[in-house]
Amino acid sequence: MSATCLPHRILLLGLCLYVAATTSTRGQFVDEFEGRGDPAGWSTLTGDGEAVATVVVRDGIARFSVDATHDKRGIWWAILRREIGSQLDWAAIANGKNALRVEARVRASEPIKRVNLSFNTPRTRDYHRHLLEFELEEANHWYTLSMTVDDLDLTVPEAVNVQLAMMDWGLGSYSVEIDSIRVMTADPRDRQSEGGNGLPYHPPIPDDATFELSSLAAEYATLDSKESGAVLDDWSVVSNGRTLPGASVGGNLRAIFRWDLSEFRGKRVNAVGTLTLTTLALSKTAAARKDFGMVRVVEMIGGPADWSRSSISWNSLIGSESELRVFNSQMIIDGELGPGPRQKARFTIPAPVLQRLIDGRSKGIALLPLGSLQATVAASGEDAPLLRFSTREP
Repeated sequence: MSATCLPHRILLLGLCLYVAATTSTRGQFVDEFEGRGDPAGWSTLTGDGEAVATVVVRDGIARFSVDATHDKRGIWWAILRREIGSQLDWAAIANGKNALRVEARVRASEPIKRVNLSFNTPRTRDYHRHLLEFELEEANHWYTLSMTVDDLDLTVPEAVNVQLAMMDWGLGSYSVEIDSIRVMTADPRDRQSEGGNGLPYHPPIPDDATFELSSLAAEYATLDSKESGAVLDDWSVVSNGRTLPGASVGGNLRAIFRWDLSEFRGKRVNAVGTLTLTTLALSKTAAARKDFGMVRVVEMIGGPADWSRSSISWNSLIGSESELRVFNSQMIIDGELGPGPRQKARFTIPAPVLQRLIDGRSKGIALLPLGSLQATVAASGEDAPLLRFSTREP
């Protein structure tokens, strides 16, 4: 065990702490994951599926891995957690002028995936209150993420957990590599130093009047993975003797939509937007079941950009790729459709997804089933899928 103490740090701090894998200095917790094997103090926890999580340290990096290849529904979560209450500057916290901040430097094995950071205590009941999501758009790229919490309601002293989590990444094997995690007290007014553009987890759906812009879907299609060569360009639902064009989701069916947002190219999306879908027909279980009979709203990150209903099939969209590479294996959001004909449902769409749609980097939005479901949504006219959002100059 050894450390180098620079003279100016001795003058500033009046002490030199010898460190191994972690350091605690003036109420600041730091883990830079030196050494090898199991990282001291950290543990993993999984739930809501068949995912298996592990963490191992090598070459100064903690590799947090999840094997979800045996999972069925893709609603799993995996948490990397450490109790750091004994490392905090409780005197600073007690004076009411300091918030708690976590910073993590991470990179992901897959592109366009979200992780989240959170704090909780043994008294926590709402585990989403002090949680932020962060999108890691590029694979194998280092991102510095930061979250500041100023209302954790800490009782001096007590246990405090800091957590990093992966949720719903898909039915494969994934990893997040972590270079360092820091927890410190901070001025709650200082948000300028935060990094990573944190996203609220399941934010409330904004009122329609708050948005400046809207756009109806320009194209739609229904795809059948079992009839993979079929072009279903006249897909429709019959209701009260009327034939209504629509797009269907359920079983082996996928509904896909794209928008012409070229007029907004070069603009920056301000904040979360919404997607409105209008139900034409819906079949599901009568009794509500947790995470069942819902639609998964998914970003299309692969396939051709200019697909059209008149020619698109499962084969021509997926090509030689897998479904999980064309439809982002981590959904945008899960939700319920309107329960009856012509009833509408609204879903939040994060700013990064909207930005990629405007920039032309995403190919559209798809609906996948979560649990047993058969549904058709309106796809044309005034009831076509509607995006609402606001933009600003870059």
